Amino acid sequence: ITNLKPIGLNWGFTAGIAAAGVSIMSLFNGAGRVAWGYLAHRFGEHKVITISLLAQAGVLVLSMFFVKQPILYFVFTAFAGFNYGALLVVYACSISRIFGVERLGRVYSVLYLSNGLAGFIAPVFGGWVFDKTGGYNAAIGVCAALCLAGYFAYRLLYSEKDCISAAAL
Repeated sequence: ITNLKPIGLNWGFTAGIAAAGVSIMSLFNGAGRVAWGYLAHRFGEHKVITISLLAQAGVLVLSMFFVKQPILYFVFTAFAGFNYGALLVVYACSISRIFGVERLGRVYSVLYLSNGLAGFIAPVFGGWVFDKTGGYNAAIGVCAALCLAGYFAYRLLYSEKDCISAAAL
């Protein structure tokens, strides 16, 4: 998110278009929080977390190959922001269901701090990748790979039985 404007500039867009992409991402991030929260309550956190991780990985990978015009940059930022909106909203629901509402503060705080740590490390990493390669595509690819790793880790670790035993703690 922090490197979104520099990414747009690196992809050849004007400063105005690159900055507008940041605004679009912010708007869709907010809308995504509401929409993903609704979807999680309607279809279950497990399905929504799975879909959001795969969708974000797909958006990131596709962006490296297809974002050539401003409209596609805006579409990319909208989808990336919308998918990112699922992160803390849906995970909070899932944590309260798995560990119980009484443990939400302790468990969620660790998740929230790790998100903050990632928000500190990722821009630096993206800048470092840019300095080494002259572009952001490798950093975007790493982010997509991390989304896929999160998907596979979640699929490996998730089970209804584990939710029941974790809640019993």
